[in-house]
Order: sequence, then structure tokens, then C-alpha cells
Amino acid sequence: MFLMMAEVLQLSRVAAAFPGNWFWSFLALNQTHVDWAGCSLHDTIQPGFSFLVGVALPYSIASRLAFDEAKLSWELDFFVEHYFGSLRGETLRHAEAAELKAELNDISAELSAAPRVLCHRDFHAANLMIDGKNNLRVVDHQDARMGPSSYDLVSFLLDRQPTPPSLAELRAHRLFFLEERRLQGLSALDPDDFAREFRLMTIQRGLKATGTFSYQTAVAGRGTAYEQFIQPTLEIILQAADWLERFPTLRRMMRERLN
Repeated sequence: MFLMMAEVLQLSRVAAAFPGNWFWSFLALNQTHVDWAGCSLHDTIQPGFSFLVGVALPYSIASRLAFDEAKLSWELDFFVEHYFGSLRGETLRHAEAAELKAELNDISAELSAAPRVLCHRDFHAANLMIDGKNNLRVVDHQDARMGPSSYDLVSFLLDRQPTPPSLAELRAHRLFFLEERRLQGLSALDPDDFAREFRLMTIQRGLKATGTFSYQTAVAGRGTAYEQFIQPTLEIILQAADWLERFPTLRRMMRERLN
């Protein structure tokens, strides 16, 4: 702030009144733009602010645009509202709704505690383009936020699939992903821990997608584009929950409606 007051303080005029005084000459020099032969402290004000903004930006994204527990829970509540309510016209029994809510809260809490990286959030084939020079381009970045490292991989492998892929196929893709991370010099992830996170993320992402498909079908009138993906996505969710051997209420409810 002292440097920013340079023009108000007019220390260069003070220095002129005391020629030869090293103290006032020093202050005057460092509150004056010098010729391009060099720079003074005054010249670092704007670059300094730019540097601070650049350093702060990743932390700002991480704190304000992240898959925190509130965001993950909101997406799961959206699923309950539009899959059971809008699409199926069901009113869940109070006890059943409470049991399901408790399981969904556990999913949100565990995923929000996972280490975060920058996620595209909608990383699937429809948002990958090949340009005129045969280079791969990624579009639709506006919803990017910080989240678990498995998020975009789940989206890429499992969004809008007509049938659930085999467990062996998913394992091969996960190991390939982990090896690519290693080759890029990124921190190593335990394969078993990553597999569990991947399955948990599969459930959350699948439920979120089912909520969107249900809303588009029942509320927005766009069922021809979205309804076909609802049942396969539920099957993928059930496959992941069975693999984890958790969430009995969710698994039972999915089975009842799939059958």
C-alpha cells in the first residue's frame, strides 16, 4: 500500500529538496517508473498483483467450485425427486426414504473426503472432437470443478452405455489409467483404494445421471433422447453397489424397479 501511495506522497520532490541524501533518493527511485534499462520496486506492483491472483486462483476454484458434500448430496436428492417422483410417480414410505437418505449421505461424505483434482465433469465421447488437423479437442468446460480423480474416468467409461461393461474390462481401464498417471509423474494411487473410489463414484455419478435422464424424460419432454439410458444406468449402479457389498436399501430398491 505504501508503494501505491507514491504519487500522493510525491517523495521524488522531497528527494529533490535534499540532494545527495541516500534515504530520500532510495525511496524516490523505488516509487518511480524508471527507463527500460531496468526497473524499480514501483514497477513490480502490477506484476506482483498478477502473481498473487494466479497463485490464489486454484485455491479459489478448489474452495468454491468443488464436489463437496453439499453438492454431491444435492445431485442425489435430485435423483430421488425426479426418478421416483417425476418419472415413476412414487411417494416413498417415510422409513424407506430415511434409510435411502442415510445411505446417500454416506456416499456424499466419503467422496467429498477424497483428494481432489480438476475435473471436466462431463467427460464423455460427445464432448470429444477431432479437429481438421486430427488433434483431439475437449469441449463443454463450463461445469468444471474440483473432485475425486476417478470422476472423469467414470464419466468417460460409463455415461450413456447401453449395457454394463464387464468387471474385467473396467479393471483393465482402471489399471491403464493408473499407469498413465505414473508415466506423467503424478502421485501413485493404490489400485485397491482406487477401485473402491471408482465404484463409489460410479454409484454417485450414475444416480446423478439417472436423475437428469428422468427429469428430461418426465418434465422436459425429451424422452426420445434420454429415456433409453435410464435402465442401463441403473444396472451399472447396481453392479457397482453389489461389488462394494454395501447400501442394502439402495440395492433392494434398484432390483425391485429393474425387475
